[in-house]
Amino acid sequence: MTLIRRAGFVWVLILVLGPWQSVSEAEAPSFTRDQVTEGRAAYREHCASCHGPRLEGLHLSPPLVGPRFDVSWRGKSAGILAFHLRRMPPEPLATPGSLGDETYANILAYILMSNGLESGDEVLPSDLDALADLTIPELEGVQYDPDAPVVAPGQSELLNNLSAVTDEMLRNPSPDDWLQNGRTYDGQSFSPLKVINRENVSELTLAWRAPLRNGNSMPMPLVHQGVMFLHTFPDTVLALDATNGMVLWRYQYKPSSGSSQKMGLALHGDKVLVPTSDLHVLALNAKTGELIWDHEISRASPGARGGYNLRSAPLVVGDKVIQGVTASFVPKGGFILAIDINSGEELWRFNTIARPGEPYGNSWNDLPLEKRSGGSVWHQGTYDAELNLIYFGIAPTYDTGPLLHSVDKEGINNDALYTNCTVALNADTGELVWHYQHMA
Repeated sequence: MTLIRRAGFVWVLILVLGPWQSVSEAEAPSFTRDQVTEGRAAYREHCASCHGPRLEGLHLSPPLVGPRFDVSWRGKSAGILAFHLRRMPPEPLATPGSLGDETYANILAYILMSNGLESGDEVLPSDLDALADLTIPELEGVQYDPDAPVVAPGQSELLNNLSAVTDEMLRNPSPDDWLQNGRTYDGQSFSPLKVINRENVSELTLAWRAPLRNGNSMPMPLVHQGVMFLHTFPDTVLALDATNGMVLWRYQYKPSSGSSQKMGLALHGDKVLVPTSDLHVLALNAKTGELIWDHEISRASPGARGGYNLRSAPLVVGDKVIQGVTASFVPKGGFILAIDINSGEELWRFNTIARPGEPYGNSWNDLPLEKRSGGSVWHQGTYDAELNLIYFGIAPTYDTGPLLHSVDKEGINNDALYTNCTVALNADTGELVWHYQHMA
């Protein structure tokens, strides 16, 4: 499948997950057995390589049968589905809409038959206007709201039996779990499981799919004892049964700003730790999704609200929730802070832009603090339990002009610390132990 084709399917997925208005009091589509036969052959030739030989969906291409079809298309106009079928370039690679109206109508008939509609004597029309007057019937008693929990909060055996995540679990995670963004404290992001290997990886097939709201996010799911925790758009946390994708609970946060890109969550004890789009860190009950505490992070430059973001997953070390902050073009730059996991109160803060009068504050070419920017913290840190050190990578500055030519003042340089650095901080105090600048 080509990149253009992939982009098309993503766009269709966005549309089908968006707010559609149901078509009411319209006739159900009818089609003939001959149309189904012709449509099956055309689907296998032109569509199966992307949507699967049994309409099950492959890669980024959504299923055209089963629960995903039910959520996406039932109660909607057959003309809408027909329109999007014509948008997809058929195989072998060709121009969208190039198969002909009759062929597309036959493929639509085959899809409808595969989802339980029965053939009859009336031919399914190929004209989009005529199809717009037909409604794909809903299944009686089935709820299609993708935001509705499948299991009532607290009623799942998985949740009831969920144990607390301990320090020992984070230091030596079970191979069956994925408890933090990099899986281990040293950020290996590697599973020790060996059932899937180079010889059989090609045999993997889709187990389940769960619809998510489309948006700007790239989270790492966490899994603990069969429960998957996922941070998705817009500022939504899901607990799902990892075996089938059923939603166990959902927490919807409403930020005071637009929902921004985020990478994930953290787990510790009975809590799910959640960064938000408007610089809050939340603690949710892992079994119920209920809010335990809400900490609003104070900004070093209060007027520069839009430049701050919480992109990375928090790092939990003992009783501290450690969160990095991005600060694109924000005066005074980014920072790392620690929050008490029990109370939600800030314990310490390390500024990634050295302040005048403080260690390495003379490395900014004699710029006042308001002219220093950057030092964003984009990714979750790592932790060395033996040394009690946490490590973070610090981004560059975003305004290099004032740093290009070193000023002629004794004791002043233009290294711009701690940008382009790896920093090692004492996990208890946030005190800088050492730094290494990769590029000055």
